[in-house]
Amino acid sequence: MERDTLNRMESQHRELMGALENASKRQRSYTDQQVDNLREATSRALTDQRNEYLQIAREQSARISGVQNQVNAVQNRVNDIISNEMARQDTADKFLKDLETLVNETDKSIPHGRYAPGGMEKVRRQLDAAKSNSRSGLSQTAIATSQQAYWDLVDLREKVFQQEQSFIAIYQSGLEIANTLLKEARANRLCLKEEDTQNKAHQETDYWTDGKLSAHEKKIESLLNKLRTGKDGISIQEVENIINELEALGGNTYTIVEEAVQKSILSQLRAEMGDATIEALQKEGFGIVASGYENNDQRESYVLKLANLAGSEVVMFIEPDPEHPGTNKLSINSFEETYVDEDTLTARAREIGEALHDVGLEVSVPQKVSDIPSEKVRDIRPILEQGRPERLKQRAAETIDSRRSMRI
Repeated sequence: MERDTLNRMESQHRELMGALENASKRQRSYTDQQVDNLREATSRALTDQRNEYLQIAREQSARISGVQNQVNAVQNRVNDIISNEMARQDTADKFLKDLETLVNETDKSIPHGRYAPGGMEKVRRQLDAAKSNSRSGLSQTAIATSQQAYWDLVDLREKVFQQEQSFIAIYQSGLEIANTLLKEARANRLCLKEEDTQNKAHQETDYWTDGKLSAHEKKIESLLNKLRTGKDGISIQEVENIINELEALGGNTYTIVEEAVQKSILSQLRAEMGDATIEALQKEGFGIVASGYENNDQRESYVLKLANLAGSEVVMFIEPDPEHPGTNKLSINSFEETYVDEDTLTARAREIGEALHDVGLEVSVPQKVSDIPSEKVRDIRPILEQGRPERLKQRAAETIDSRRSMRI
């Protein structure tokens, strides 16, 4: 019984031990499973974490790389800016140097002070400003200012060239006008042909116009001299003013020559009127005593004196009429030894007028000037040699006696 109990206990022990072993196996198996699971979970967790860290590292690296790229880009841009600025500075310095050389050459080679005063000073002010900007490191501003100075210099050169060409054209025109007028005046110094007068001096235009042609020549010569001596300093406006003066003198030569010819013709007519008057009075018994031009000057009055056997004397002055240019007037001064009525004197003046009309001259109706002719004109020899005093020319008669004076 005890043996059975012992066997039973051993069997139970063995069963317990087997159960314990089985339990231990199961526990180890479970533990191993748990360990494996834990190990696998840990491995997965570590892998996930490592992957996460790697992702973070990659992202961080990417961010760092991006920042570095940005830094590099900024650095490159800075380098480019520095390089460009240095290039611009170099460009500005070279441009300024070339511009300054061009400005100096232009300053010496063109007459800008004459044709465009102040233009070069403006360009130099811009050049100085550009230099100042360049020294201050403002190369871009320096280049812009230099470019403006360059274009202003180009405009200045063009303006001076145009003004110079305009001056040359106007100046040459002035010279041509002056020389033409002077040549024209000198070509008309003689207004009469040699066969028209025995006295060579009477051919001269100046003789008949009291020196008007010479005075005209002197005006032209004076203006011409202004042009010649002022060529390098005279302005376009001054040349235009001289041309205007010359053009104003343009018709003077012909006017003066016309006056000279007219006066020479009137002088000749005075002599012809004298001849016609002598012929008319000779029919009334008068004979010529003396005749000729006052002061022996053909420009003056033609004077003649006639007398008859009864003692009557007639002194006549045929002279230019200042009140009617281009005409002559005839003054008849009668000196009678016996009384002659006014009708007789008027008839005598009318006969003289008719005689003048017969030779183709227009005459007016005789007019009574004074009842008292001047005794000082009775002797015409001093008048023919020396002329009348001016007061006698201005006054038809003086109070001497009752003799009469008539005018046609």
